[in-house]
Amino acid sequence: MMSCSPESLFLDHWNNDTESAFNRTESPYVDSPNAVILFELENLAINRHDWEIVRTRHVRIQIFTEEGKESANIRIPFYHDDNISLIKAQTILPNGERIKLKSSQIFEEGVKDGWRYKTFAIPGVEARCIIEYQYQLRSDRLALIEPKFFQGYLHNEYSKFSVTLPKGFNYTASVRNPISANTEPRKEEVFTPEGDYVYYIWAYKNIPAVRDEPYMYNRYDHLFSIYMQLLSYQDPHNKITFIKTWDDLASKIKKEYKSYLEPTRKFKGLLAKIEADSAEATPTPEQIYRFVQERVIRKSRNSLYAREANEVIDEMRASKVERNLLFLGLLIEAGYDADPLLISQRSNGRIGVGSPKLQDFNHVIIRLKQGAITTYHDVAFENTSFDLMPSDSYSGLGLPINMEKAELIEIPVSSTISKRQVLTNCILDETGTLTGSFSIKSSDYYAVSARSSYLKAETDDKFAYEEIVSHFPGIVVDSVSYDIPMDDFGKPVTTTVYFQLPDFTDFTGDVAYLPTTFYEAFKKNYLVQNERNHDLEFSYKFIIEETVNLTLPEGFEIVEIPQNDMVVGPGNVFRKMIVADGAHLQFSWKRQLSEIVQPALKYQRLKSFYTEAVAADQSRIVLKRKGL
Repeated sequence: MMSCSPESLFLDHWNNDTESAFNRTESPYVDSPNAVILFELENLAINRHDWEIVRTRHVRIQIFTEEGKESANIRIPFYHDDNISLIKAQTILPNGERIKLKSSQIFEEGVKDGWRYKTFAIPGVEARCIIEYQYQLRSDRLALIEPKFFQGYLHNEYSKFSVTLPKGFNYTASVRNPISANTEPRKEEVFTPEGDYVYYIWAYKNIPAVRDEPYMYNRYDHLFSIYMQLLSYQDPHNKITFIKTWDDLASKIKKEYKSYLEPTRKFKGLLAKIEADSAEATPTPEQIYRFVQERVIRKSRNSLYAREANEVIDEMRASKVERNLLFLGLLIEAGYDADPLLISQRSNGRIGVGSPKLQDFNHVIIRLKQGAITTYHDVAFENTSFDLMPSDSYSGLGLPINMEKAELIEIPVSSTISKRQVLTNCILDETGTLTGSFSIKSSDYYAVSARSSYLKAETDDKFAYEEIVSHFPGIVVDSVSYDIPMDDFGKPVTTTVYFQLPDFTDFTGDVAYLPTTFYEAFKKNYLVQNERNHDLEFSYKFIIEETVNLTLPEGFEIVEIPQNDMVVGPGNVFRKMIVADGAHLQFSWKRQLSEIVQPALKYQRLKSFYTEAVAADQSRIVLKRKGL
């Protein structure tokens, strides 16, 4: 049996011009020390005859270190009904030897009816080698073009993206986070017997790498990229309009949600059940919310599209979007002024405000107007309350789809300040063992997290060890008690842990060094880079407080005690106070975040704040035996 290698998609580049790269023994780029993209070529073409998008890609990478070998593990995403073919890869060693990828080394994984991945490890990789791979993707979803990302984890020495459009196709492209003032493509028109075409070409050199960094909602929000949207197609016999305006997009989704916006008789029957449970003629919006939260089973399906409302009501099982639409339909049936908003959750990335693209959105929330007060609600997720959407849903912008004129509106950030308050009562013995209790009261988002962790834990002991005190190596939990209201997710959660913590204090002869952190601690500064070019994004405002009442062992006295300290940074405050009264010590620890988004210009100040706060929290009290 004979087999042949897939054809080369970029004939002028596959296997060619590798010698000059081997002259380098190390990466010349600080932002990409382990591997560098030598070039990345991609062409997107519309096949008018088969009515499909064809994307071809060829990437060549030079490996410099052991860590750089990770770049040879390739994962190509595609939607389940797309077609991936012509996968080809090889390693080129400095001596010129080629080690080719075999078809048996290519695997597929992912969701059956969703995103899937072709995965393979390019064979024979070693330091200073060059790897390259290619593939072709075909998709019949012309209106849903996946964005082009020029930036990634590696420095890219050259990237070229070309788009081939047959005459009659009209599209728009929006550039995000450009690294160059020149964002307009080079345009070429070609006339052939088979038809006329327009080529658009973007080409850039030396595109810097973008690392994963802390306090970032979505890394893709910060990459140099092009988002494309097909607007229309026209020939002598056809005229097809895709999404051109926000009104077009809203109209498309409004038709999809019609059975929820114009509730059927089944909504009336469902509302009657809520009225019977609430013993009120008209249930409150919160009562309707809790009915959906408690009675509708969650269905694992992530899509903006929804089944007909009657089908969902019959089954009483719903996807995230369907749950919110059920809530909407019940509100409308009860006479409330409510409408749906399309959003892109923080983790999904920002909406491109320049042009409407359906693929920018991934979720629906509900806007409720009661007199002069407007509130926003999301019943899609577990353990959330009527008054507090998941922080991921406070994405900044939303698109109402049931208005006369569709336009993006601002969704105000939640003003709620989540709190965690800890009361620690403990005794230190002469062996350095700390015995006592932590009583932890969590509200708002901290309560959501605590409640979710408790419900997921297999046993109370696992919840205590893996979720509450996991940051204390060697701790022994004597008992745990909980107050976790399940009838109202807006109520605080309180957990109390009785514990023993051996070797809490370090002894050196007759001198002991007592830590000044207990349940809460500022242990690490995650801001380690020298500079940052994008905002710092935190999930929600919070206040964390701990009060510690500590009794020292008999026969010891305090030699040295740290001064009270307060560190202030942009939107951040850290304060620590210690008061001694004989053998009793009281610690007051507080950390507060009041602004959830900080501009990159404040990065150095924030980095300094964390550095100073961590240092202040590492201080120790010096004890010694009396009479020495």
